[in-house]
Amino acid sequence: MGTNNVNETETPSNNPNDVISDTQVEDDVVVELSESLNSEVELPTPEGALAAMVALQEETEGRLRKVSSAFKQAKQDLDWIKKRAAEERKEETERAKGMAVKRLFEPLQNLRRSIESLEKEDEKSSTLEGLKLVENSFMTGFNELGLKEVPGYGSIFNPDHHEALTLMPVEKIELDNRVLQVFAAGYQVGGFLIEPAKVIVGKYTAPEVINEPEATTEGDDTSTAEPVE
Repeated sequence: MGTNNVNETETPSNNPNDVISDTQVEDDVVVELSESLNSEVELPTPEGALAAMVALQEETEGRLRKVSSAFKQAKQDLDWIKKRAAEERKEETERAKGMAVKRLFEPLQNLRRSIESLEKEDEKSSTLEGLKLVENSFMTGFNELGLKEVPGYGSIFNPDHHEALTLMPVEKIELDNRVLQVFAAGYQVGGFLIEPAKVIVGKYTAPEVINEPEATTEGDDTSTAEPVE
């Protein structure tokens, strides 16, 4: 005896309450999201918002101060480097000029000695005049390179500029360590010494104080007589 297989199929309900529309589903989701947001997210109060803005402003100002300070320091470092480089270029230029003058300075000194020798002989000749013209030409060129005499008579003795030939005793303290006489002038180009000045320097020595014994008057004998036994 066979069994009949009956395919049972579900039929849609004809009750309108059992049907959920898409619009209703969307509305339910919106409501749930709104309730969730309202329950979990707390909006900041005006005071909290103001405090947050103040804190952000202070943080920003602090960063700006740091950047400004770093910029000023970098500018100062750059200015120092530029200044130092300019000083080094100046020193190098003066040194180059000084070396050029120094190479020709000894021939000039020999020329001056020749002129002095002819002047002592009281010989006024065209040779003497020619030598003086050459000397003036040398000095004009050297002066254009910055040649100057080092401080001489009356200046304070400086071992970097002067060569002391001897010390001369002086009675005035203001002449101590002063140049009293110049035997040969010294020359320099900027800070580059060409030739030191040969000078005599004053030396002050304070006079010795002699303590004289106190004078005693007659009849003022403070000694005591020894008792007679």
